[in-house]
Formats: sequence, structure tokens, C-alpha cells
Amino acid sequence: MQSGIWKTDKPTAFLSSVRHQIPVWGLGLICIASALLAIRYQSNQFFAIPAAVLSIVIAFVDFRVLYILLIASIPFSVEIYLPGGLATDLPTEPLMWMLMGVTVIYALLNLNRLNLKPLSHPLSILLILHLAWIVVTMVTSEQFIYSLKYSLAKIWYVTVFYFLSIRFFSADENFIKKIVYPCLISLVIVISICLYRHAAVEFSYTLVNRVVGPFFQNHVAYACLPATFLPFVWYSLKWHRKWSFAWLFTVLGMIILVLAVQFSYTRTVYVALLMGIGAYYIIRYKMMKWALGLLLTTSLAVTLFLVKGNRFLDFAPDFSKTVSHQSFDNLLNATYKMQDISTMERVYRWVAAGHMIADKPWLGFGPGNFYQFYKGYTVSSFRTYVSDNQERSSTHCYFLLVCVEQGIFGLLIFLLFNFGVLLLAERVYHQARDQQTRQIGLMASISFVIINGILLINDMVETDKIGSFYFICAAILVSLDLKNKAKLTASEDN
Repeated sequence: MQSGIWKTDKPTAFLSSVRHQIPVWGLGLICIASALLAIRYQSNQFFAIPAAVLSIVIAFVDFRVLYILLIASIPFSVEIYLPGGLATDLPTEPLMWMLMGVTVIYALLNLNRLNLKPLSHPLSILLILHLAWIVVTMVTSEQFIYSLKYSLAKIWYVTVFYFLSIRFFSADENFIKKIVYPCLISLVIVISICLYRHAAVEFSYTLVNRVVGPFFQNHVAYACLPATFLPFVWYSLKWHRKWSFAWLFTVLGMIILVLAVQFSYTRTVYVALLMGIGAYYIIRYKMMKWALGLLLTTSLAVTLFLVKGNRFLDFAPDFSKTVSHQSFDNLLNATYKMQDISTMERVYRWVAAGHMIADKPWLGFGPGNFYQFYKGYTVSSFRTYVSDNQERSSTHCYFLLVCVEQGIFGLLIFLLFNFGVLLLAERVYHQARDQQTRQIGLMASISFVIINGILLINDMVETDKIGSFYFICAAILVSLDLKNKAKLTASEDN
């Protein structure tokens, strides 16, 4: 019998070998075809075809791999603007679409085996109600196309980062460990590139926005992702033996994340990190109800004080003094004196948001519609040099944004969800019977608090770099709560 790659003792063995090689040869042919099309039409977009095909194959073989790939790609994602004022994030949003499609197909094929307990969890019910109200306000929207895109994006964010995350975290207690390091490695690479560029211009405050692209829109986004991820890195140190390679890499990663926050010169994130530290003690000493009550009371009191008799007009800035600053020290001083341009531009939009809420208090203007309408509600005495808003940014306060676009009822649902997550965080911590559950719960809780701190003067839930972890943190806490309940039930039965 002749030897060689095409010779075999059994015809069935040969056929089996061919069947196993078909996927490899198929992907190879797709790669060649894509390269030829890219050369023929001089477009690099054709190189995305093999990646898309491979992702689809992986999704149907084991969609946990695609989920991990999505998490790892978040630091690398780039926002691409589309015709009609719309935008998408690449490669994260296409991966979300695929995962959502696979999730729906998986659910339909396994209806009899689905665990419906996550759906009946109070937080899940609130989140479903949140989605339902978004759809209602989409129907009554002033600009339907923008609201439709917003609503669809919200649905696949919630499906992938909340419901699918709950499934993975519930099925595998160690799954959280499988997503931390792929994301950390990507984040270290991206931040290292940004720090290298920033070092080349001597860590200039005025040039920080230039060195963080295309991965981050501006220095705020650059600061928010590492700040949000820091609790994950901090607690992952406890998973490794001290001075081991994994432990040393984690320490290095944490240092790089801290450097990114420091050299981003972002005041919001500094405050949010302090809130995260405070949350640790609030959760540990069971003070969450008191903290939330104080926060709510203070917010209502300040709002009523400013609204009564139009007192907010007393805080209108001097247009000639609200300027950009060339150093971070000057910026902090100007913030205290209410002369910083970014601070007063926020106030300019908050005042407009207040007038918009008064005009349409119940259904709002529709999801994704603040930018299209806010300029007609502004007060000229709060105007700054950047009020033309060429970057098309929003309110810079997500809670106000929800109220403007989804009405008072929409804000109420959103607040209930946030308060519910924070109260659940405290319960999970004190009901947990093992140290690992407490640590993972604290990791998610502190990250969630940091995100909410960011949302007070920014609006980033709709971005993949922050919105993803907002829902992942909630999903982790729900999965831990279900785990704790199952253990309590089992112990009572015994």
C-alpha cells in the first residue's frame, strides 16, 4: 500500500478526514476570496468577511467563546458614524447582534429546558418594564428613526450583557474569571498605546483628547473604562498566589489602569472612585437604605431650591470668564469658582433639560432625541463658547437624559432598577456563605456604584465601554442572589 497524505487503509477513514478538513478549507477559500475582492475593489472592508464567518461558526459551536471575544474586544472598539446621523461601534455591536441572534435561537430550541428563574427576579422584571416603556416612548417619539435605533440597541445590550450574562454566571461559578483577563489584557494594550502617545507630549493636559483616539472619543471615556474595571482587577488579585506570574501581571495591569485614570485629568472619575470606596463601607455596615434615602432627599431638596423662584438664574456664569484652561490645576480652581467652560456647559444643558421635562413631563421627547430638540429650550445667560456642540454630545447627566427622553415614569423605573441593584448588592454580601461569593459581589457592586457616579455628570450607558459593564454588574449580583437562595432552600430542606 502506498503511503502519503491521500492514501489510507480504509475508505471510511479517508472520508472522515475529508469531512474534518472541509471547514478549514472552506475558511481558507473565503479568506482568499475576500483578499481578491479587497484588491479588486480597493476596499479593506472585505477582510471583515472571514472574521464574520468564523464568529458565526464559533457562535453555534460554543457561544461562550463569542461572548468572551466580545468582552475582550470592548477596549478596542471604535465608534463609526453612519449616514443620517446614526453610529455604530466596531467590532462590538456586530458581535452583540450575533450573540443576540444565537441567544434567541438557543432559547427557541430549548424552551422545555430553560431556567426561567432569572426572568422572574424583581430586577429582571424592572428591566423588562424599562425596555417596555422605552418602546412606548419610541412609538410616541418626535423623531422615530433615532428612537428606533436607540430601542434596538438597548434590547441587544440587555439581552447580551444582562440575560445572557446571568445564564453564564449561573451555570459556571468561575465564569467571571474567564472574562476578567481577556478584557484586562486588551485594556492594558490599548492604555499602553495611549500612555506612550501621551508621554511623547509630556502628558499634556490640553492634548489628552488627541492621544486617546480612535479607541476613546475623549479623555472622559478614556478614564471611565479603567475606573469601572479597577474593582474587577483589585479583587482578581485574591485569585492567585502572591508573586506568581498571574499575580504580578494583575498588579502591573492595575498600575496601568490607575495611570490612565490619573493622566486622563477627569474630575468625574476621581469623585466616582471615592464613591466606590464609600460603597464598600456602606455595604459592609448595612447602611445602603440610609445612604439612598439621604441621596434622594438631598437631590429633591436641591432641585426644589433651584426651581423655586427661578433661583437657578442666580448661578448664570460670566460669559467672558467661562474659558478652557491650559493646566489641570487651573481647571480645578476654575471649577470651584464656576468659571470652567465644561462645567458651565453642563449647566447650560441641564437648564435646557429642565425646560424640556416641564414641556413634555410624561412621555418625553423619545429615546435618543435630546440633541435634536434641546437648543430650543436653552437659556442664553448660561451659554458658553462651546455651546454650538459640534460633537453632538448630550445632557452630561444620564438621569436627566432619561427623564427628558422617557418622561417622569421612565426616570422612576430607571431609579427603581438602580436602587434595586444597590440594595441587592448589600443583601448578596451579607447572605453569602463563602468568601469568594462576597468578593465577587463586592467587585460588581463597587463597579456599579462607580458607573452611577459617572452617570451623574455624564451619559454613557449607551456606550459599549460603560453600558456593557453596567448590565454585567447587575447580572453578576442577580446570579449570586439566585445562588444564595438556592443554597438557603437546600439547607432548609435538609
